[in-house]
Amino acid sequence: MRLRPILLFAAIAMIGFSGTAMAEEMVANPAYKAWASYKPGTSVTRKMNTETSMNNMKMESTMTQKLLEVTAEKVVVETAMENGMPRRGGLCPMAPHKTDIPAKIEKSKLDSALASDDGNAKVTNVKDGTDTVEVKGTKLDAKTKDMDVEMEKEGMKMTGHIKQWLTDTIPGGNARMVVNNKINQGEMSMDMTVTTTVTDYKVEK
Repeated sequence: MRLRPILLFAAIAMIGFSGTAMAEEMVANPAYKAWASYKPGTSVTRKMNTETSMNNMKMESTMTQKLLEVTAEKVVVETAMENGMPRRGGLCPMAPHKTDIPAKIEKSKLDSALASDDGNAKVTNVKDGTDTVEVKGTKLDAKTKDMDVEMEKEGMKMTGHIKQWLTDTIPGGNARMVVNNKINQGEMSMDMTVTTTVTDYKVEK
């Protein structure tokens, strides 16, 4: 079972919706708003800790998102990841990829946009709340989003739960995320938990 698409599932939820809109009522995209007030060059780095039921495997990843472009129609964000296993030491880089995040999205995809870059995830039981989250030693007020998610990507069926801590203080808005999934591919099945936290961010002046 390949871990790259599994980790991408978590990374996608951090980025937000990037699909192409059809003829439907369009509304403001929260993922766009979370980046649009910043200048190109702004970046945020997150640590991702992954635990799976498959041989009790654990992985550590670093994800860095950098804002490349801001227009009235979209923002462009580059995401670079490095993956590795703690007992083996060192992280292996993955090729960076760019994501276009449009300023507006279809109203019907607002919820699914929280979990999928193509807006095709099935999202249910969305709950809003408030909490505090610690970033770089500072406690910040945050809005929370809880949701159940079902989606298929690269031959894998993933069902689970996502909780996000969102704050305007962090570029991209997402200060913390916990994803609990059950992954199925053919006869293989495993449980996975990914915890993502912001370790650093730099705002271009």
